[in-house]
Amino acid sequence: MATASGVQKAPGIKEFTARFARGMAVGMLPGALAGLIAGGVGSRLAMRVMAATSSAAVQGTETEFGATVGEISFGGTLFLLIAGAILGAAGGLIFMVVRRLLPWTGWAGGLAFGLLLLAVFGRLIIDPNNFDFDVLDPASLAVAMFAAIFILYGLLLVPTLERLEPSIRRAPPWLWLPLLGITLLPIALTGLGGIILVAAFCIGFGLAASGGWKMISGSTAALIAGRVILGLLFLLGGWGVIKATLEIV
Repeated sequence: MATASGVQKAPGIKEFTARFARGMAVGMLPGALAGLIAGGVGSRLAMRVMAATSSAAVQGTETEFGATVGEISFGGTLFLLIAGAILGAAGGLIFMVVRRLLPWTGWAGGLAFGLLLLAVFGRLIIDPNNFDFDVLDPASLAVAMFAAIFILYGLLLVPTLERLEPSIRRAPPWLWLPLLGITLLPIALTGLGGIILVAAFCIGFGLAASGGWKMISGSTAALIAGRVILGLLFLLGGWGVIKATLEIV
């Protein structure tokens, strides 16, 4: 809405909250779906393949994450599915933050985002100190399969989000708000996730109210600076993942 002078009015707290919540829904709901498939089903399949290729001597061994090599349990599978959906929802939020900085959309954008996630967060899984890589054989296959989960997630997330975004933005709140609450609650309850969400809301509202967001989003210099920072994160994180991979294999 515009004032009589033609200057766009800054959103109030109620209007900004509605926009903020809908924006989170756009990222988190497709993210949870992609995470359920890539992180949940994908990690279960990866573990099953690694159990089949590993020697009989390690069957029944407990991994660092508490799983048992060669054993498929309902509880373990359910945990992977839920964890995959929650982490996927968080990944959807990350995508909403950096999507304007990615040079592509669609499948290419998904590949770029998956590689970015692998570079930044891959060391959490691809860790030379994780004794699972001493148990699972071949270690190179284990690294490749767990790395592929990040890329598969990106490839699923971006096209899915782009397809569902118009529907989510048009849908009435009662249709997507309960789903958002279900996916948001576990992240908020981690403590750090809740702090980040509150900080993001406060910063976003401050920028929207002051007109700073409009200035930043329309600035070529800000876009270039953001891409440079993202590129540095990718290069530094990617080098760490490569070093870890070489140590493992």
